[in-house]
This record gives sequence, structure tokens and C-alpha cells, in this order.
Amino acid sequence: MRTAIVFLLLCLTLVSAHVCMINPVQRGGFNIGQPGDMSCFQPSGPCGKVTPSIPKVQFIGGSSVSILFQQNLNHYNVGNPGKLELSWAQGSNPQESDFQVLATLPDYWAHNQAQQTNFSVPVLIPNINCAWCTLRVIYHPFKPTEPIFHNCADISIVSSATVPRPGQDGKGVLYGLTSSNSYDASPQTLSSVNIQNGVITPIQELGYLYKTQGADAQIFLEDGMLAVSSSNVIYFYGGTINGNARNAGSLYQYDGISFTTKASNMQPENGTWCSLISHYEEEKRGLGILKQIGNSDYEFSYEIYNLTPDGQLRGPLASTIPNDTFVNFFWAEFSTKFQEYYVFAGDENNPFLLDAVLHTLNPISGQVTNVSLDVSRFTFSTFSIDQQSGILYAVSPGLFAENKGFTLVKIDPRTGSVTPVKNVNQGSKYAHNYAGNVYNPIFQGYFMHVLTDTSTGGQVLAAFSLQDGSIAYTTALELGVNRKMALNNLVMTSRQQ
Repeated sequence: MRTAIVFLLLCLTLVSAHVCMINPVQRGGFNIGQPGDMSCFQPSGPCGKVTPSIPKVQFIGGSSVSILFQQNLNHYNVGNPGKLELSWAQGSNPQESDFQVLATLPDYWAHNQAQQTNFSVPVLIPNINCAWCTLRVIYHPFKPTEPIFHNCADISIVSSATVPRPGQDGKGVLYGLTSSNSYDASPQTLSSVNIQNGVITPIQELGYLYKTQGADAQIFLEDGMLAVSSSNVIYFYGGTINGNARNAGSLYQYDGISFTTKASNMQPENGTWCSLISHYEEEKRGLGILKQIGNSDYEFSYEIYNLTPDGQLRGPLASTIPNDTFVNFFWAEFSTKFQEYYVFAGDENNPFLLDAVLHTLNPISGQVTNVSLDVSRFTFSTFSIDQQSGILYAVSPGLFAENKGFTLVKIDPRTGSVTPVKNVNQGSKYAHNYAGNVYNPIFQGYFMHVLTDTSTGGQVLAAFSLQDGSIAYTTALELGVNRKMALNNLVMTSRQQ
């Protein structure tokens, strides 16, 4: 008898709770420590029986955000699968007919009913002013034995017209390479990203980074080898794949209309190309291209070359002194104000302190200097130059072993000092890492960088203000449910949206 009672209680628990909204937090809070918690059980529409509360979460209208919720129990209906749905309505006590759908997901067969599954879903927030709106998640199993399950969160929305942000003049398109976010081979696709709402649009499918079967002679692009001109032409270094052979040595360009080959047979006789560098007047001066080269003593140096507009290589124009310490290449840029290259390299023997140097190479005189960077407070892996002022900026996650948020910093190439534009502490809101760099990130007074929201797992495009270092604006990137799509090699342009 005791066994039967325990089994009955377990069954009652498992049919009493089914969906919870985690971020933003649902009315009354939640507990997802176990399947079947009563905080996830609201079978009464449209929002259950929890009293609304004054909104504490504000969204910017017209932008994308990632909503995190959990299917707390699975009620898959074979032959007629259910759905999970996100919707919104104005007011604190809307009627069912007031809700408008934002996203719909099909149910899946978990086999185990007590399966807890989190969903991070990017949605586009309506571009309105709403002091009190309702965001809702429902789970409709389409199962005769189950009701529709609901939970709601109270939010407010501010129209984007009232929020300063980059691209309000209709300019600004981000480009990148998308692929499946899995270990399975998937092709790279050149895609555009709307910086206002995070919507990603595929432009042209390219080849596979590594390919073991299928058609030969597909194009691939080398990771991190790209640059953009002042006329918004994007250059990529890569090659073709024939069977298992990767044949690099081609320069490709995308002018906003077509993807074409600009130069070929660019393989270096020795060493490795590690960076394409924009002069921001490529039609006259071509591109800079950086080579890392080693010797028999395991010492490495950097050589800068000029890739002329007609595809010819000139150089080396300047070379650093070989050394066996600062051999991890991070980043390189060209200053149009000072007419010099900056090459950023790290100490491979010091993976926790992240010691680094900044080389300055003059292509006219061939002179090379270097300074040790002060990374005692702020470490970073990339930087960019405000070409008008000549100031070097970087987004820093702080030190390797701490997470105090991200800080916009200035770098002095003469002294190596690294100072914050302003101390802005977001705590652990964003994941602590060195990813998220954008090529040519400075745009309309902002430094564009990609961060990962720890509460939802979604990636956001963040605009750091060069004036005060604050994160002035973020929009979620439409990478699909649970980030099923990967996005990398991002480059910012001023092209019309």
C-alpha cells in the first residue's frame, strides 16, 4: 500500500507543472530545481492566477532580446505534437484576444516525461512605448489529457526613437560568416546582420573549413583574415578545398553586390600570413598584409607587406626583431593619422598573466619600436583605432581570474599604458571571455562588440560609448533557438541598411 501511495504522489507531482519563464522572471518567481514544481503550473489562461507586479525589466522597442524559459515537464503527443509559444500584449491584465505571437516552437519527443529543457529564444520587441506590457509563454500539448500551461512576466518597453544608438541615420550593416553551431561539418555562409534588431540574412553560401566529402573546389575563408575599406568593400583571404586539401592563397572581395576573386597565388614562400590590414584608402594604396615567420632557434618575427591595388606584393617594408617569447599573434591595425602599423602579440609562456607587447612598424623608414603593455588591471585580445583621433581602444573583460564586467579602455602605443574610459561594472551580467571581437568596430562614436548574456545564454551586439565607456545599447543576435547558429568573423561597415 505504501508503494502505491508513493507512486500516486509522484504521478500527481509530475502532472502538476509544465512551463516556467526564467528571464525575464515570471510573476511570483519560479523554482526549477526539480521537474514538477508548482511555480511552473498555471493552467488558467491567459496568465494563470498570479497577481501582476510593477515591471522591473525594460526593453528597447525594435530590438531583439533572448527570452529564456523552461519546459518543466514534457507532454509530447505522438501524431499531433504540441507547441511552445511566446507572445505579448499591452497592459497588466490583457485578455486572450489581446496577445500577439512573437515566436512558436514545435514540441519534441523527450521520451522521459520528467525532462527539463531550457529554451533561449530571440524575439523582436515591438517598437512602441509601453509603461506596462505582458510577456507570456504557453505550452499547448494538443493532448486530450492536458490543459494549456501559461506563465507571464511584467515588462515595460521604450521606443527606440527615444534611445540614442548607432545606425539611427539608416547606415550601418554588420557582416559575418554563419554556420551550424555543432561539431558536424556545415558550410560557411556570408551573411549580413541588422544592427538595429539583430536579424541575420544569408547572402552567399561558401565552402567548408574542413571537408571530407562532396563537391570539390569550394571556397573557404581563413579565420580572422579580413579587412574593410573606406568604401565598404570587404576583403577576405582564403582559398579552395579539393577533397581533403586546403589550398590557401586567394584574396576575395565583397562590394555589397557580388563576391569575387581579387588576387590569387599569394602563398608566402616561408612563414604564414596572419592579418589583412586596411589602409582605409585601398583604391590607392591597397592593403597591408602581415606575415609571421620563424627561424631554426624557434624565434619568431613579424613582417609587413603592401598588397597593391593590382594584386602585387611589395616588401617586407618593416620587420620586428625575432624573439621566442611574444609569439602569440593577437591583432594588427594601421593608423591613418600617424601612418604606422601596430602589431599586438602575447607571451605564450604566461597563459594566466597574459603579458603582451605592442610593436609599432613604420612602413616608410622601416623603423620598429615596441612597448610592454600594462595588463595589471585590464587584459584584452583585440583593439581598434579611432582614425580621427588616433586613439587605440579595446574592450577588456578585466583580469583572467576575475569577472567584474567589461570595460572600454584606451591604449597608449608610446608608453604601453592601459586606462579605462570610465569604470563601468556590469558584474556577472555577461560571460567572462575574450571572444566577441568585431573588425572595424568603431562606428558613429561607439565601439561595437559581441557579449554573451549569462542569464539567457544569448549573444548580444553591444555598443560601448567612446565618450563615457558605458554600454549604450544592446540587441540580441538572431542565432536561433538555443544558439543553433554560429556567427564569427564580424566586420562593421557604414553601408546603408
